[in-house]
Amino acid sequence: MGSGMGPMAMPAPKNDATVTDEVRNPECTNDKTNCFKDNRATLHLHGGIKPWISDGTPHQWITPAGENTDWPQGVSVRNAPAMKDGGGAELCAAKDDGCSTFYYTNQQSARLMFYHDHSYGITRLNVYAGEAAGYTITDDTEKSLVGSGTIPDADSTLPLLVQDRTFVPDDAQLKDQKDANGKTVSYGQDPTWNTQRWGTKGSFWYHHVYMPAQNPGDPSGMSSYGRWMYGPWFWPPARDTKYGPIANPYYDPKCKLDDESTWQYQDAPYCEPEQIPGTPNISMGMEQFNDTPIVNGVAYPKVTLQPKTYRMRLLNAANDRFFNFQWYTADPKQGDGTTEVALKPNELEAAQTDPNVSPTPVDAGNDAAGPDWIQIANEGGFLSAPAVIDGQQPTTWITDPTRFDVGNVDKHSLALASAERADVLVDFSKFAGKTLILYNDAPAA
Repeated sequence: MGSGMGPMAMPAPKNDATVTDEVRNPECTNDKTNCFKDNRATLHLHGGIKPWISDGTPHQWITPAGENTDWPQGVSVRNAPAMKDGGGAELCAAKDDGCSTFYYTNQQSARLMFYHDHSYGITRLNVYAGEAAGYTITDDTEKSLVGSGTIPDADSTLPLLVQDRTFVPDDAQLKDQKDANGKTVSYGQDPTWNTQRWGTKGSFWYHHVYMPAQNPGDPSGMSSYGRWMYGPWFWPPARDTKYGPIANPYYDPKCKLDDESTWQYQDAPYCEPEQIPGTPNISMGMEQFNDTPIVNGVAYPKVTLQPKTYRMRLLNAANDRFFNFQWYTADPKQGDGTTEVALKPNELEAAQTDPNVSPTPVDAGNDAAGPDWIQIANEGGFLSAPAVIDGQQPTTWITDPTRFDVGNVDKHSLALASAERADVLVDFSKFAGKTLILYNDAPAA
């Protein structure tokens, strides 16, 4: 259907129950002769009033012009009718390889729109690569608000498209390091990363190994690093598993948990388990939460503003991460005084030994507080009235076990889930000469 093997008949993959067999390394991972192209894209518009043929559904993808493929476009591609070029010919006719037309009515009130790739099987990868953006619709109501000075004009408006990324480090961090005798002296962050296929230092890193939450080789039965439930190791175990556990090539029978001198690792899991999941080696581990924020495509950007009110139009274009945006002045005692938020000392100390403690910024009473938010619109257009949102409200949790929503988020500041937008006013008039940090503490899995 556009992802993986094409419609031609293929022999069943050879199953040797090893990490290198054809089941764990599908044909389209290496030999792509009879496979759909990875280089495919379409446009999916959020919240648009449009005909289905311009929705950018998963099967409305096209490939670039000149792509050598028997399947240059998805089965649902339909060009917008009556769209002509200067000579009256249909735009993106069948002869126009690598081309497609979309019709957006923009029949909505003023708002920030959002569109991204939606190709079947690779949406997560294309969006992560950067195929996500926004555009604005305006109307007479918005023009009158700007004209009257009620809200700032375009010169005092900042679009902020926020995402998260993880970058491939250099080989010293990425790969296992061995001494002259071949003994591993340090373990890499991802020794299985293929730099030739997926990129070297500075490329976008993406998870590509299925990490089970269970580990039968650990006394607890659980993995220190896993994220996903694995059916055969779950309770009750999944029946009729097509590809069950296989032998772990890194297993060492000499490694004993009760003998530190035999350990393969100096922290959990200490020893490799005898078996690992027999899942294919594909980049499909569901969601991903990354370690580096980027705004408008730039990691940790800075901007110099005047001490006045600005309009900010925020879009969360991250694949999965939520954001809880807050404002704090930079802590002058750390670094060069412009890069860190001061955290509560007692929580910071407790977090050194307790992974369940998440330090929060210092109380607003000691000049650390930044401005509040005044939200005037969201992805549905202008609100009926402005909403003032506390600009210094860390995430809190409902901890009362008698409540049905125990464990849910309780309080927050300007919180945005993936694809959500916020149109806000921020008054910087009291912060002349200061450095403010746009701070996020929304939790990840």
